[in-house]
Amino acid sequence: VDALYMSCITVTSVGYGDKRPQTRSGKIFAMFWILLGTFLVAKAIGGYLEYHSTMKQHEIRSRILAKPLTIIEIEQADIDDSRSLSEAEFVLYKLQAMGILSGADVEKVNRKFHRELNPGEDGEVQIPTKEHVDQCFKDGQDFNFAMKSYQDKVKEEEKEKKENERKEVAKSNLSKRKLGLYAGALNKIKRTINECPENKLKSTLDDLLENDDIVCDLPEVENDDDEIEQEIQEIIFVQAKSKLKDIQDSQGGSSSAIDRTNTSVQNAAASL
Repeated sequence: VDALYMSCITVTSVGYGDKRPQTRSGKIFAMFWILLGTFLVAKAIGGYLEYHSTMKQHEIRSRILAKPLTIIEIEQADIDDSRSLSEAEFVLYKLQAMGILSGADVEKVNRKFHRELNPGEDGEVQIPTKEHVDQCFKDGQDFNFAMKSYQDKVKEEEKEKKENERKEVAKSNLSKRKLGLYAGALNKIKRTINECPENKLKSTLDDLLENDDIVCDLPEVENDDDEIEQEIQEIIFVQAKSKLKDIQDSQGGSSSAIDRTNTSVQNAAASL
């Protein structure tokens, strides 16, 4: 009974002092036993409290996930106030609501992402190749420079690719219009021949113009740089106007609001 009593008051750090080791060997044993016993009891109590806290958090999180969504929650989850909710925004909102992440933590991570990774306009980061990073390190640059320089390189490549695509579309549009004029001229010749049944060239030209795909056999149409540039500006203007109309429609804008901005859109397109 005395041994059990001394164990209880010792490992619980009560320590009345009425029971203590009397011999030298007993004191030496008690030094190790007290430390080990107190540690094990504290660990057991901590484990119980942690288990109880974990179960409580699990219950709260389950209740939050099971709760039906409301329009207020959806608006709160829209972090960038864009009136559109992405999967990432919804996940972050729910993690904060469940207490797994704090708003301060998200803000710190967000700042680190933009400061060190230099994302593009779409918010994404292109992962640099190992060769690019190794070359930057070889030139005495750090990792941040390697990331930024690679993002700039990708942006330039995308810009060049977009310009080439617009140029090809412009060439195609110009060629189609010119070939359409040629086809119209040929059809006019054909109608003229049909109206002149005595013409000696009728049979030969009828055979030539009988094929509906005659335009495909015409020589390649040449377009000068000024024509291509003008067509590109027209394409940019049409795309900008279409995008503006989509934005106005999504925000409940009227057609008059679109008309008032046509001039500014045209000026912006002409400057590109």
